[in-house]
Amino acid sequence: MRHPTDFVPSLPKLSSPARERRDNRTDRSRCSRSGLQMLERIVCAPRVARQARNLQRTCAVALIAAAAFLLPLPANAALSDARVLADEIITTTTPSNNGSSPMWCVGAPLLVRENGNVWASISIHDPDARAYCNTHWELWRRPASGAWERSRQGPSASEREPCPLFMPEPGKLMLSIHPKSLERSRDSGGETSWFCHPAIAQFDEDEIDGTPKQLQPEFATRPQFNQHSYRSIGVDAANGAFLMMVIGLEGGFHMTRRDAAGAWHPVAAPEFPIRACYPNIVLRGSEGHVFAIGDIKEPVEAWRAEKLRVLNRDWDYAFRRVFYARSPDLATGRFDAPLEVDSVDSTAGWAFNLDMAADRSGRVHLLWVRQNIQYAFLRDRFFPGVPIVEEVRHAVVEDGRVIATEILSSREVDGSTRAWHFTTGRFHQLPNGRLLAALVRDSAQSGEPSARELLLQELDPEARASGTPVRVGLERPPPGGWFFTNTTRGGSQPGNNLDILGTETRDGIVSLRHIHVLIPD
Repeated sequence: MRHPTDFVPSLPKLSSPARERRDNRTDRSRCSRSGLQMLERIVCAPRVARQARNLQRTCAVALIAAAAFLLPLPANAALSDARVLADEIITTTTPSNNGSSPMWCVGAPLLVRENGNVWASISIHDPDARAYCNTHWELWRRPASGAWERSRQGPSASEREPCPLFMPEPGKLMLSIHPKSLERSRDSGGETSWFCHPAIAQFDEDEIDGTPKQLQPEFATRPQFNQHSYRSIGVDAANGAFLMMVIGLEGGFHMTRRDAAGAWHPVAAPEFPIRACYPNIVLRGSEGHVFAIGDIKEPVEAWRAEKLRVLNRDWDYAFRRVFYARSPDLATGRFDAPLEVDSVDSTAGWAFNLDMAADRSGRVHLLWVRQNIQYAFLRDRFFPGVPIVEEVRHAVVEDGRVIATEILSSREVDGSTRAWHFTTGRFHQLPNGRLLAALVRDSAQSGEPSARELLLQELDPEARASGTPVRVGLERPPPGGWFFTNTTRGGSQPGNNLDILGTETRDGIVSLRHIHVLIPD
């Protein structure tokens, strides 16, 4: 019997819009293997002169270095002067109803800023296709001066999840794709499960209309994969390398590192005590770091029964235990035993890893949100009289040990069952080494209109006395729920430009929204 990965389609040669217009015909590039035929339509951006772009990159790096050593800023300086330069809708789609969404891969990067260009990977629903693989990826670009434009488009109905986007080297834009290859099963309603295959599509930023190079990750074994990948990427832009992990069909993660020379180095993934998903990955030289959240079916029968009675849904997963794992030397091919950074397991709580970043000293910073009791009805039944408190926490890790933890915010909440009412956040690093938290918080209680706000908070590198959050002046509330930024985990350089990618849904339409905030020196 042939292995499912033997039927993986290769990327076809791609065409540009100009060529399509000249020929006055639709793109008929097709990929066919083992009966699989997928249409790939490509929309390409104009070429930009390579020499000028490389010169600009060199100057940008020099300016960042000068700012780092010559212009140190006092704590919280300039945050109140942050300006919103853009607040715009990139494109729209519709809900895929496949258990995923355009913001679903919360641990991985989806947004890259490089030399004035902002790139975004966007998952688009194909409404004529049945779940699970009923979306395709689109690559969008916003030039330094101009509007968003779609640069590339993947095969229709080839993916379930969003495709992480990253740049390990200047000009090398990479997309983590996970296309379907062979049908595994189909239920009575037509919902289809697929064998899928992880790959990397590498684009030349200066020749975005060229044929992408397809990279095949090499793992320690030859695992099988389906459409549930939970994949994530961590970039070491200083060394042109990246570390990726993908969950296999058997339920375990598979990990590999690719160096600047193009060689793959399989790594044994961290062995968490329970299934842990949505990982943030930081790669720094030979060190690897993973920050993840426990993701298991509700283990307490009484709590599971009460949630089923109130919520009337079978889906019931518990996110309560926060884990961190470190490999001091990935050349050994393994990680040290994970640390349990936090837990709300004993009180039917809820927690989620928000972000991870490494500072200049080599210390690793963790950001997460936690709620001691997830729902008011669980509190009333099992913990009567206990206040429900949400906290955003920041920890510093050194040599694999948590050396300090602080509470950035704490508030009593109502334990509502409504979606996306919790605080979300990301790290953002400035050129001079300062570390910020970009937070979206909704202060509304049940029955009240949304009161979301975007906050910037200076973080203490020792996690002892971080600054006071500063509100960013938006004309309308920021997107609710998960959002993505131009993170260094994806290869973006530390900078004064903060880009935010989020979604907002109204009347069945999902809008992909971009916010550009300038944080001046």
